[in-house]
Amino acid sequence: LQYAWPMRTLLIDPVSPSSAWEALRWFWFDVTKQDWRDTMLGELPGVMAGERVRMYRFDLHQQFGWWPVVTAAVGVAVLVRRAPRRAALLLFWYLATLAFALTYNVGDTHVFLLPAHLVIALLAAPGLIGIGQVAAWLVSTAGRGRSKVRTLAPSGIAVVAGLAVSSLATAAAIVRAHSEFPALDRSADRRVETMLAALTSDLHDDHALLIGDLDWQLGNGLNYYAMHVRRDLALTTFSDTWPYAPTLIADNLAIGREVVLTSRAADALRTAYGPLFTIEPDRRVPRPSLFERTVALAPNTPYVVTRVKPAGDEAEDKADIGSTLARLTGGTRAAFPPGDYAVLAGVVGEAPVLAIGSDRPFTRDLTLEGLTVRVRMDAWMAFDTIRRMGFGQVIAAPASWANRRHALIVERGISLVGLARDGTPTLTAYASGLFAPLGRDRLAGLN
Repeated sequence: LQYAWPMRTLLIDPVSPSSAWEALRWFWFDVTKQDWRDTMLGELPGVMAGERVRMYRFDLHQQFGWWPVVTAAVGVAVLVRRAPRRAALLLFWYLATLAFALTYNVGDTHVFLLPAHLVIALLAAPGLIGIGQVAAWLVSTAGRGRSKVRTLAPSGIAVVAGLAVSSLATAAAIVRAHSEFPALDRSADRRVETMLAALTSDLHDDHALLIGDLDWQLGNGLNYYAMHVRRDLALTTFSDTWPYAPTLIADNLAIGREVVLTSRAADALRTAYGPLFTIEPDRRVPRPSLFERTVALAPNTPYVVTRVKPAGDEAEDKADIGSTLARLTGGTRAAFPPGDYAVLAGVVGEAPVLAIGSDRPFTRDLTLEGLTVRVRMDAWMAFDTIRRMGFGQVIAAPASWANRRHALIVERGISLVGLARDGTPTLTAYASGLFAPLGRDRLAGLN
């Protein structure tokens, strides 16, 4: 039954297969992902192999730090000695999944590294046992001749050493979780919901049809939004209706519905049926420039603005970016430092405290008007085109690091946050990327 839905989708598609044989051929192509295998599996260019290994080393450290990796290596030695078949199973699992991830030519390699990371986490358990045994041996050896140690049986020494090692490991895990939590917490991330609410706030199926083609990530969000949050939306996409779009639009206009389109849908409609329709921008949904949004930031407001190399199809408004940076930096800068990652941070109206650009991810700490701010880049841009957890993070703390807040999720393109004195964001703005303001057009008439 898990394969029933793609067959159903084929059969109800506006352009469905013409025969049972063609339907079966399409179904097999879709289920086996032959197009992906032919172009992506084992297709990483050889010249990029070293870069992929460097990415893995970065991602490994980002996930664990180095001590768990060393502990996992000890775990391999323990299993080889005590349970060689389990060691062989885990090592084969690790090498197979790692080889797949390192040779898979896809834009979210970090996701496919997760099975290999899981093996390292599993190997850390026998590693802790091995470290406990070494600690017990050291205590026993060092304590020979000492009365307090001599009274303990070897099993007692092993228990004490095991408890000490496990307690240290637990404490290290708690410290690590406490340190990473603000950057990984997504409980307050409502960006997609906010964007879709602005796009659809004045629409209802009584009076409007939305043709809502978007980037696939936002498109998934819009489908969920219309299905579970705004069930009163009349929603379709041009990609689903293009063979009969003129009839669909004419029928909706005939019953008194207006037709509104996302910018991507409007462009597709113009390309396919340009002379038939008059399409104009829908002024009810504003698309303010980055500069217009930063006007709300008062002088001396702490800010962080980042640029992560945009995707190939995202155009940057150089003039808008330049005027924005000039305002933020008091006229001292009108461009970002060069590199796949760039950061400017300071207070509005003055020269930036931090100005850095790099082709490699980095972490920087600085102080802005009493705020401790950490800027960290989490992606490896040679391969990462998709990051579900963001390409970087900005964390702010008003007094001590214990009170830190997640201030900004850094995305491709421009990401900007203005900060209050307690570290909370007063303004969050994106441009030239996934979370740039969505435009909307309206169908003004049939020609």
